[in-house]
Amino acid sequence: MLYLFGQLTAMPNLLDVPDRTRVASLVAQVPVKIDPWCLTDPYQRTTWQLLASARIAIEKMWATDTCPMATVRVQAQIHAALRNGAVIFAADRAGERLGSFYRCPWPAIYEVRKPVTIGGTKLLPIQHFTYDVVGEAHVDRKPFARRIVVSLFASADPVVSGGTAGRHQN
Repeated sequence: MLYLFGQLTAMPNLLDVPDRTRVASLVAQVPVKIDPWCLTDPYQRTTWQLLASARIAIEKMWATDTCPMATVRVQAQIHAALRNGAVIFAADRAGERLGSFYRCPWPAIYEVRKPVTIGGTKLLPIQHFTYDVVGEAHVDRKPFARRIVVSLFASADPVVSGGTAGRHQN
């Protein structure tokens, strides 16, 4: 950030550049029928589907969702950003995929490559994010929640064979 500040101080005309933030919004591509596993990291989806406890958790999450199409719309924006190269699946310093977030629906962790707005959250290059859908919040009598979480994610112990779970660090 200091580097960019220095550039802008040296060349103030850079401030006149139009905003290049892209909004990934493909509402027309939101599916009519919702796949209950559409939010789960595609690289770990099959493994999660085999676990009875995961199937129960997914059912509970969708049962508490007050507006499933709003939930799926944000995921459609993420898929659009993946297709146009604005985001990629995040990897650690060794180049290994970070995997999925640590709780249901076990979404992938992404890295931003081009400025983009997803789910109303402006994301900048190098940031890592995930799509946190808190369906189990009903246990605490809190409303269903969906949000883009921007954080530093770290690999945790393997949750399912062949994958790791990303925990965010504040």
